[in-house]
Amino acid sequence: MDQYDVIIIGGGLAGISCGIELAQNNYKVLILEKSPHMGGRTASWDDHGMLVETGSHRVIGYYKHLPKLLKKAGVDINDIVSWEDKLDVLSPKHENVTTFGVAPLFGPFTLIRAMLGNNQSFSAKAKLSLAPFFKAGLNEYKKDPKRLDQMSILEFARQNGVHKDAIHLFIEALCNGIFFTPPERFSAYVFFGILAPAPSRFYKMRIGGFLGGMSEVMFNSLVYHFENLGGKIMLNSEVQRLITEEERVEGVSLNESNILAKHVVLATELGAAKQIINQSQIDLINFYSMLKLPTAAAVSVQLELTEPALEHDRTTFAPGTALASFSEQSRSTFTHVPGRISIIIGPSDRYIDYKDDSLLQLVYEESEKIGLNINGKVTDYRVVKHPEEFYSVAPGHDLLRPVQKTVVPGLTLAGDYTKQPFFSTMEGAVFSGELASKNVKKELNI
Repeated sequence: MDQYDVIIIGGGLAGISCGIELAQNNYKVLILEKSPHMGGRTASWDDHGMLVETGSHRVIGYYKHLPKLLKKAGVDINDIVSWEDKLDVLSPKHENVTTFGVAPLFGPFTLIRAMLGNNQSFSAKAKLSLAPFFKAGLNEYKKDPKRLDQMSILEFARQNGVHKDAIHLFIEALCNGIFFTPPERFSAYVFFGILAPAPSRFYKMRIGGFLGGMSEVMFNSLVYHFENLGGKIMLNSEVQRLITEEERVEGVSLNESNILAKHVVLATELGAAKQIINQSQIDLINFYSMLKLPTAAAVSVQLELTEPALEHDRTTFAPGTALASFSEQSRSTFTHVPGRISIIIGPSDRYIDYKDDSLLQLVYEESEKIGLNINGKVTDYRVVKHPEEFYSVAPGHDLLRPVQKTVVPGLTLAGDYTKQPFFSTMEGAVFSGELASKNVKKELNI
C-alpha cells in the first residue's frame, strides 16, 4: 500500500496551489481528482468536437497570488490573457449601451470618458449617488463586517440613497454577472469585499480574458510544474471517505483501494467536501459551520455561431435578463470558430433544473430583449452545470466559512469557500491553497 506525506483531494486551483507549495519543499504529494482532467472550475476540454470551458472566467488586474503561482510554472499572466480597459452593460430598460472604464492606469481616458458619458442611461445624479455608497460601504467593511454581512447589498444601497439607475446598471449588473445572484440575496459584506483590494492596488485594476482554453494556456503548465517537482496525480479517482484511526485522519478510501498519508488536504468544491465529511467516521460537530454553509449552483450556455455576436471581445452584463454575463470570445479564447459566446445564466438556482434545449430557448428569448441577435446563427452549443460547486454569498453566510486548519489531526481544508479575503474567485482558490500548505507544513513539523 502506497503511503504519502500528503494526499490532496481535488485537482483545481486550490489543490494544485497547495500541491506545488508542498512539493517544492520536498514533501511526497499525491493529488486525487475525480474527473478525467485537472483544473476543476478552471478546466477546458473537447466535448464531442466542441471546445468548452467550465464557465466564462476573467482575471482581475489586482490579483497577485494567481500570477505568482503561474510564474513558478514559467507562465507570465500577461502572455495568456487579453486585457480589457472597459466593460459593457446592456439592459432592456435602456436603448444605449452603458460602458464603464475599469483600468485607471492602463486606460485612463476610457475611464474619464465613461465617467463623463453614458448620460442617456446613467445620469450624473445616478453616478454621484454611488460616491457616498462606496465610502460608507468600504468603511463599514473594515469597522463592522459582521453587521454588514447581515444585510443585502440592495438594502444597503437603498439605505444610502443610491439612484435606481445606479442600482440597476451597476449593482445588479455586478451581483448577477459575478456570482449569478440578485442583489436582494447578495451579502453587502461580500460585495464590498470584492472591491476592497482595489483601492490599495488601484493602478493594477483591469479585466483579462484568456487567450485560449484555460487548461491549455494555464492549468497544464501548473500540472507539468507539479509533476516536475516530484508530485503525482491520479485522475478518475473519486474519494469516498477519509480513513480515520483514533480520530486522526490517516488516508483516503477510493472505490477499490485505500491510500495512506501523514496528512490529507480536502480541496474539493464545497458540495463534494460536505459529502466526503458526511461519509467519514469523524465527529461532525467539528464541521458544523461548514456543513451548514449553503451551496450555490452555476449554469453556462456556450454557443458557436456563424459570425461574431458582438463587435468586441469584452465582458458584458445584462441586468434585467437571465443573461448574467457573457462575452464574444471568437477573437480571444476560441479563435478557430467564426463566432463564439459564453453566457452565465442567472439567477442560477432558478435555472439549474432546466433541460438543455429549454436553456437554449431561454437564451434566444432573453438575447432579443437587449438586441443581441443570435437566433438562426447558432451552429452548436453546450450547457455546463455546477449544481453545488460554489458557496452561497447570501447575507449571514460569511460567518459559516471555515478556516483551513481543522481540529481533526491530519486534516486541512482548502478551497475558495474557506476563510480568506478573496471570496469565491480564482485568486481566493489559489490563496486558500497557500494557506493550507502552511498549515500542513506546520502540522508535519511538530
